[in-house]
Amino acid sequence: MKVATTRDRLKQIMSERNLRPIDILRQSEYYQKEMNIKLNKVNLSHYISGRNEPNKEKVRLLAKTLKVSEQWLNGFDAPKDAVLTKSELYKHFDMVNQSDKIALDVKYPEKKYPNDTTIGNIISNYDKLEDKQRQSLLQYSDILLEASYQADSYDIVATMMDNSMLPLYRTDERLMVTFGYDFKYGEIYLIECDKDIYIRKVFYNEYSIKLVPINDGYPVITISLPLEKHFKIIGKIVGKIKTSP
Repeated sequence: MKVATTRDRLKQIMSERNLRPIDILRQSEYYQKEMNIKLNKVNLSHYISGRNEPNKEKVRLLAKTLKVSEQWLNGFDAPKDAVLTKSELYKHFDMVNQSDKIALDVKYPEKKYPNDTTIGNIISNYDKLEDKQRQSLLQYSDILLEASYQADSYDIVATMMDNSMLPLYRTDERLMVTFGYDFKYGEIYLIECDKDIYIRKVFYNEYSIKLVPINDGYPVITISLPLEKHFKIIGKIVGKIKTSP
């Protein structure tokens, strides 16, 4: 018996997991390729708003992505959770470990498991894990999958060393930097100036270049033109890499 709509179920999952539509789309990329089913932001927006109902293929894709049962996602009074098989989990982590742009620790977060417990050991004992541990492993799997797809959109990773770009970026967050970009006035770049490295908004005129923080507690750095010291824009900041919850 139906007790809800797919729209209701999607909104429930998004609220429970603090997901945005873009998060669902990114997490679905692996399954889109594996299942040969396409999903775009317009489709998803219509499903979330209730304007359209997803067809059977799209329900299968979304259920796989969100780790829920198809029946539950369709609004039926059915068990909610659907977990990945061990082989699927192994495939996730194998794919991430093969990435040539992301250095990821193969050990699961130490706060949840013993220091010497590897992902492989955890997955092999998956059936014995408590529900919360299973859910954490699945969430971690999704984060790594998303990171592996993000790798195609950037060239290097820069670590934020201060809070000058709050509230957008915080200390120790890992930011994605691309070398291929069209310079745009006022956007955020990774800059080398003299012997220092900055992550700042860049503004300029015929007299000077200004490196501007978002956080007013940090000073604006003004560099006079013509340049009298080393200055280089290394790349453009295109986002941050998510970390395990």
